[in-house]
Amino acid sequence: MRQILYVLLLLCLPLAGYSDHVFGGELTMRYLGKGGNYRIQLNQFVDGAHVNASNRDYSATVYIFRKKNPILMDSFILNFRKRESISYENAACAKAQNLSTFNDTFDTDVQLNVGEYNDPDGYTLVFERCCRDKAITNVSKSTDVGLVFYLEFPPLVRGGVAVVNSSPVFSTPGGNYLCLNKLFTTAYSATDADGDELRYSLVTPYQGYTDATFVYGTGTPRSSYPFITWSPGFGPTNAIPGSPALQVDAKTGQLTVKPSMTGYFLFAVQCDEYRAGQKIGTIRRDFLLSVVDCPINTPPAPVITLNGKPAQTGTICAGASLSLAADASPLWAYQWQQDGVNLAGETAPSLTVANPGRYTVVRRSVVNCASEIASSPVQVQTAPLPAVAADSITPVCVGSSGIPLRGTPATGVWSGKGVIGSRFDPTAAGEGVQPVRYTVTDGNGCQNSVVRWVHVTPPLRLDGALTHRVQRNDAVRLQLQPSMANASVRWSPALYLDDPAIPAPLYRSGESTTYTVQAQTASGCQATARVAVQVFERLYIPTAFSPNGDGENEQWRPINSESFPDCEVSVYNRWGNLVYQGTGSNAVWDGRYQQEVVEPGVYLYQIKTGPNEPLLSGTLTVFR
Repeated sequence: MRQILYVLLLLCLPLAGYSDHVFGGELTMRYLGKGGNYRIQLNQFVDGAHVNASNRDYSATVYIFRKKNPILMDSFILNFRKRESISYENAACAKAQNLSTFNDTFDTDVQLNVGEYNDPDGYTLVFERCCRDKAITNVSKSTDVGLVFYLEFPPLVRGGVAVVNSSPVFSTPGGNYLCLNKLFTTAYSATDADGDELRYSLVTPYQGYTDATFVYGTGTPRSSYPFITWSPGFGPTNAIPGSPALQVDAKTGQLTVKPSMTGYFLFAVQCDEYRAGQKIGTIRRDFLLSVVDCPINTPPAPVITLNGKPAQTGTICAGASLSLAADASPLWAYQWQQDGVNLAGETAPSLTVANPGRYTVVRRSVVNCASEIASSPVQVQTAPLPAVAADSITPVCVGSSGIPLRGTPATGVWSGKGVIGSRFDPTAAGEGVQPVRYTVTDGNGCQNSVVRWVHVTPPLRLDGALTHRVQRNDAVRLQLQPSMANASVRWSPALYLDDPAIPAPLYRSGESTTYTVQAQTASGCQATARVAVQVFERLYIPTAFSPNGDGENEQWRPINSESFPDCEVSVYNRWGNLVYQGTGSNAVWDGRYQQEVVEPGVYLYQIKTGPNEPLLSGTLTVFR
């Protein structure tokens, strides 16, 4: 099946012909969060002076091989995604040297069969193409020299356990040319999504098996790939001769060289990926750098300013930053350096500095091809923040008077809603949790502050019934509940109460009394209410009377009904007919119904003493 696929892929190879515009690039694999799911990406660096619509690639076929006893595992077509121009630091000089570089990006998402990728020696991902750019100084045969973009990755499963890994990713290369006999440094570092250790080295670029006739690689398994042939006197550690010759920092990937000859120089950086001390992967990047004899005319040196004034020193307050600036002009391009090393991407006229060091800025003309020149250095140091402290603030009630704010040292300034000088006004701040800040500034201009939160509570309330009617000799629980749980309560006077210092004291067997209830919190919130207790006599209901005209027990009336002015009294006969109805102290029945004395017997009474009181009912007997 793979052989059939291989033939089909050959038929689908892009038709771009022989070309000599490609000079470098690399492959990456990014894990997409699901077993065997990856994004494969190819970056191809091409010479903008020679690439055109007829020789550029619109897709790229990559192959995956088992590393040990190589066999073809898979092949995929990567689609062209975008073309980006790599900017040169000195565009005028780059134009004068006819230097132009593009980064063509190709990618596709793939699903690998995890069960098949289990060889402990891992796998290789390969893209082959011809041809490299012409006139390469350090390559013996610089015509029809192919390229191999090469990546190694670990098995997808080892010992039954999934191996999750993304390859390292090189940073985007800058558009640089090198000046003869001038020290040059640039970052060539990579990042790793898995946090693996990365180690860098200079290696000989691969040439592979392609040429002007067979422009693209095939799915033929290879145990190794031919290297380019160095010109005499050149090699992986002397790809650009000089003092020092081209070298790479094994830990950081920084390139350094002070070139001693002009030309067009090919080199390759290999980044090896280590996990728990074991190598698990490799990526390689091929690239070209041009060394030219730069013009000797020099622009005026830039001047670094701090806060608008020329500076030789600067102070960074701990955790903060400062801004250095050069005299800006559209005629100049800039490159900031820290301790003599270029800061990647820092090419604006100003620089935000967060770390101590020796800072300079290099200025170049953007309209003329002229030498660059560096500013005088600014030595930046760090200073600790001043010590600052502030007292905590207890909760305070809205509407209460202001409270003092205290902080040390005393030279600080308070700020925030409700802050007036060194006092806090809860009324001006309003209810809620309000932040107030105490800020101290020292002689270096460093500021430090501390925030305190003030809980401004709502007004205190007393909730509950303000009047109570109590039958004599009865007991009732009076209750005024403060709206804040931590409030203290005091009832005055303390007469007839079991405990005048609680929200709900028990009133027992006393006279009518009006109490003053006061509540207060530790934060100064206060509330006052008045509670009236009205004591009334018990209602007594006779059970019989004799309206027979003998002058004794002629009427029926509830005793003490004057204490219940709103009571309603009703009397019914045995058939449920209403025979009498009265209200309050006027509720007196003479035994008559429709002007006639009722028949002796048992009658039903119902008494409602108030709108919210239970209905009293019973029987009474009429005698003759």
